[in-house]
Amino acid sequence: MSDPKSADGEADSPLRAEVRDRFGVLPNFFCLGGDAPEITANLWGFARFAYLDNPLPSLFKERLFVYLSRFCEVRYCIARHVGFLVGLGRPAGDHTCPPETVEQVVRLIRRPLPRQDGLEGHLLLLEEADSPLSSLPDPDTPLDEAIVSCITHVFLQTPQAARCLEVLRRVLMAEMFQYLMVFLAFIRTAHYWTKIHPELSFEDDVQQLFVTHEALAECVLNDPEASTCEVTQAILDELYSLQKERGRRVEMERLLEEQRVNSDVVLSTLKRETNAQLRDLLAVAEHARAEAEKANRVKDEFLAMLSHELRSPMNAMLNWIGILKAARPGDSDLVRRAVETLERNIWSQSQIVNDLLDVSRILSGKLQIDQGRVAFEAVVTNCVQSLRPSAEDKQVAIRLHIRDRDLEVLGDEARLQQVVANLLGNAIKFTNPGGFVTLTVERKDVSASLVVEDTGQGIAPEFLPHIFERFTQADSASTRTHGGLGLGLSLVKNLVSLHGGDIQAESAGVDRGARFSVLLPLAAARHRVADRTSDSGSAENDLLTSLDVLVVEDDLDTRQALEIVLQQHASRVRSAGTVRQALEAYDVHRPDVVISDVGMPDENGYALIRAIRDQEEGRTHRTIAIAMSGFAGREDKDAALGAGFDAHMPKPVKAEELLDQVRALAASLVRNRTT
Repeated sequence: MSDPKSADGEADSPLRAEVRDRFGVLPNFFCLGGDAPEITANLWGFARFAYLDNPLPSLFKERLFVYLSRFCEVRYCIARHVGFLVGLGRPAGDHTCPPETVEQVVRLIRRPLPRQDGLEGHLLLLEEADSPLSSLPDPDTPLDEAIVSCITHVFLQTPQAARCLEVLRRVLMAEMFQYLMVFLAFIRTAHYWTKIHPELSFEDDVQQLFVTHEALAECVLNDPEASTCEVTQAILDELYSLQKERGRRVEMERLLEEQRVNSDVVLSTLKRETNAQLRDLLAVAEHARAEAEKANRVKDEFLAMLSHELRSPMNAMLNWIGILKAARPGDSDLVRRAVETLERNIWSQSQIVNDLLDVSRILSGKLQIDQGRVAFEAVVTNCVQSLRPSAEDKQVAIRLHIRDRDLEVLGDEARLQQVVANLLGNAIKFTNPGGFVTLTVERKDVSASLVVEDTGQGIAPEFLPHIFERFTQADSASTRTHGGLGLGLSLVKNLVSLHGGDIQAESAGVDRGARFSVLLPLAAARHRVADRTSDSGSAENDLLTSLDVLVVEDDLDTRQALEIVLQQHASRVRSAGTVRQALEAYDVHRPDVVISDVGMPDENGYALIRAIRDQEEGRTHRTIAIAMSGFAGREDKDAALGAGFDAHMPKPVKAEELLDQVRALAASLVRNRTT
C-alpha cells in the first residue's frame, strides 16, 4: 500500500499523516517549518494538548477559534477554521461534532463585540448565574454570548479585561477555567505563527468555499475588526488565486518550456486551455471590483448627505440662539418662535440618529419588536393629530377615513406609530401647498389595511422599484429640497415585515401623487374590558404634585433643565452630579422618585440603583427609579431593568413623556400598596 500523498505530491511524513487523520485534511499551517521538523512536532503536540484533546466542548472550541480570529490581521486562521466549522474537515478534530451551516457561521462572525453598557449587561447576567457552571451553555444563547464576550475582552486585553477575567473565574469551574486559558494561549500562538509566515496560503477547499458563498467570503475577508485589511484588493487577489489549479499550472509551464521560441503558439495554447470556470471567476472578480466602486460612491454620497442633514439644523439653532440673546423683555412672539424652531430642529436631529441606529440594528439582526395587542385606529389617529400642525403650516389638508373600527393588530405600538408617522410625514413633505393627503383605514379579509395617498410630486417609473432601498433618494435635488437620508421607507418596509405584514408603493408618475398600501395581520378577537374613567388622569396629576424627586445627572445643563421641568409639578426636587452625592441625598431625604443618568464618571447608574435596592431590602418603602441613557438598544433596556430600574428612557427625553412615565409608575405603586 503506497504512502498517503500531501498537497504537493510528496509522501506524507508520519506527523503529517497524523495531522491529516485527525482533521480529515492537511492544513497548510502544519506544513511550515520544514527545515526544523522538531519545531513542527512540538507545535503539533501543543495543538493536541491545548486544542484538540482539550476537554472543552468541540463546537464551543471551534466557534471561539473563529470568533477570536476575527481580530487577527492575517486572514488564514479564521478562513481555515471557518472551513472546519462548515464541514471541510473536522471541528476541533472531532469526527462526532456536527458541522454548522454557512448562515450560522456568518451570524457568528458578524456578531458585534459588546462594549460599555452592552458589556455591562453581559457581566450582570454572568454575575447572577448559578456559579460555578457545571457545563458550557448552548451556542447563540444569551449566556453563551455573555461568556464569549468576556473571553474576547480577556483575549484582546481591553480595559475591561481584568473584570471579565474575574467574572469568568467565578462563573466557570476551576478545571474548566484553566483549560480555557490554555486554549486561549494556543490561539494566540496560532495567530503569531501565521503572522511570521507570510507565505502561508489558503487551502483549495477553503478557496472554493469562498467562491461558492460570497456573503461568507465578504465577512471573512472584509471584517472591520481585523487590525489591518486592504479589503477590495484582498478579495480580488483571493478570487484570482482560485484560478491557479496546480495541475493546469504545471501543464502550462511545460508548454511554455517546449514552445518558448514561438510566443504566438504559446498564446494560442493558453487561450484553448482557458475554460468556462476561469471566465466565470474573472467575471466574478470584475463584478466585485464594480460593486466595491459603487459602494464607495454610495458611502461618500451618504456621508456628504449626513453632514448636510446634521449641520443645517445646527446652523438654524445657533442663529436663533443669537436672536434670543439679543431679544428685549417684550419680544414674547420672537421668543416663542425661537423656542419652537429650536425644538423642531433638535427633534429633527434626534430622528436622524434614531434612524441610523435602527438601520444598524436591522443590518446586525438586532432589531426586535415587543408583541402586544394594538388598537390600529388609535395609532393612526394619534399620528394624524401629531402631524396635523406641520401639515397646516404647509397648507396641506389631511383627510382621515376610518371605515372599520375596533381593528386590533398584534405588534409593537411604538414601531407601528413609526411606520404610520413616516408614511404620513413623507406624504406631507412631498405635497405642494394646496394639496391634500388621504388616509384610509379598513379591514381587508384577515388584515388591517392602511392606505396613504397624496396629490404630491409622485415617483418616476424608473425609481419606483428602488423606493424601499436604503440611502436612496430620487435625485440630489430632492435631497436638497426636502432633506432626509433616504432611510425612512427602508425602515418602514423592515418594520412592516417584522410584523408579518406587507407594503406596496404605487405612482402614476412625476407630479401625479403617490399611494402607499400597508397590510398588517389582525389579532385574534377577544372580549373587551371597560376603559378606565377619565378621572384617572387627574388622579395621577394630583399624585405627581405630592412626590419628592431626586435627579442624578453629571451634565450640568441637563441636570438644571430637568430640575426646572420637575419643579413645576413635583412637591420637592433635589439633584446630584455623582453617585456618591446621590446616595448621600438619598440617605437624608428618602425620595419617592429617582431619575438617573446611566453613563457617569467614576460609578454609573447601575451602581446607584443596586445600592438603593440593597438599602430598601426588608423595608416597605420602595423608590421609583427611572434610567435615562444615550444608549438606546434593547440590550441597554434589559440591562437597566435587570439592575433594578423600573423604566428605561433613551435620550433625548421629552418633558411630557418623562412626566407621564413618573405618573404611571407612581399610580401603579399606589395601586399595588392598596391591593
